Amino acid sequence: MSVISICAQRDPEDAGSISPSDRFERMTYKKMLSKAQAKERQKDYDELVQRSEEALSLSTKIEKSLLEHNHVTQKDADDLKSLEKLVSKILNGMGGDDYEDEKLNTPNNFQDAVKYLHTATVELANEIQKTTRFSISVAAIETSNAVLRVIKFLRFKR
Repeated sequence: MSVISICAQRDPEDAGSISPSDRFERMTYKKMLSKAQAKERQKDYDELVQRSEEALSLSTKIEKSLLEHNHVTQKDADDLKSLEKLVSKILNGMGGDDYEDEKLNTPNNFQDAVKYLHTATVELANEIQKTTRFSISVAAIETSNAVLRVIKFLRFKR
């Protein structure tokens, strides 16, 4: 007669090592955490889209005013500052940084800068609409930086 003895370590995730109620609690907690994270990502994405729509609306208002007055009024300067904050929040929400890129062709005269500001903001809003909450658009980040650069140009043209 022979006796064979086998010793093994137990896997903590093994059904025999924890009670069914503990296992259920762990699974429920993981599901709740996952759902909460998904809701937070969706909320962040919805805020990003909303900011892009606000930026587009504000850009349209600024373009109309600047073309009408042919210079930056105090109200326009305030609106440009608000637009700059919105675009900076959009940029941060996408994980981008504000940087000066010498390759960006910023218009040199006032009229072209005003038109470019609106065109670039439209492009930014369109790029954000194309993205999902799971993706990052390099084009949207580059466009955000271009918008910020034109805003700075216009703010100092008072």
